Amino acid sequence: MWSHYANSYKGFCLEFDKEIIQSFCSDLFQANCELMPCIYRDSLICLDYLEFETGVKVPLRGIHPASKEFDQLMKELLFQKNEKVWGQEKEWRIVLSGRAIRNGAKNYEHESTGYKISLPEGAIKSIVLGPKMSDPDKKKIESINQEVYAGSIELKEIELDHDNWKLKLKNT
Repeated sequence: MWSHYANSYKGFCLEFDKEIIQSFCSDLFQANCELMPCIYRDSLICLDYLEFETGVKVPLRGIHPASKEFDQLMKELLFQKNEKVWGQEKEWRIVLSGRAIRNGAKNYEHESTGYKISLPEGAIKSIVLGPKMSDPDKKKIESINQEVYAGSIELKEIELDHDNWKLKLKNT
């Protein structure tokens, strides 16, 4: 994902604490917050019916948006990636229903660019710096970590392993 989402290795990645994020979102939105890994598939999803883990199949025609079937459908669709080729991303997503977001609206600020939510202490476990990040950018992140988080967030660096076409954590 570094080459796609982190400005060709010049950016950074945040590592979150799964339990803290899930608990925080559930409290914030007063609803069950599901943090789940994406499923990468070889084929497209059939949208004729919704099949539950119990094997029960529910036709999609006529599903009401306020029903548990609709919530299940949205969950299934939002955790899917159509091509297995993206499997190396190992992406996780948080999914909330529209009514949960409306319920929790009083707990966060809306800005023209999106929603501003202050995360609880410990939610960010580490900041992983890209192997091509400039020294001034590294210093800026180190400074923010000291000033805002009292240095409590672990800083890690990634290096390119050109022999194996992999990334690995740099020994610091």
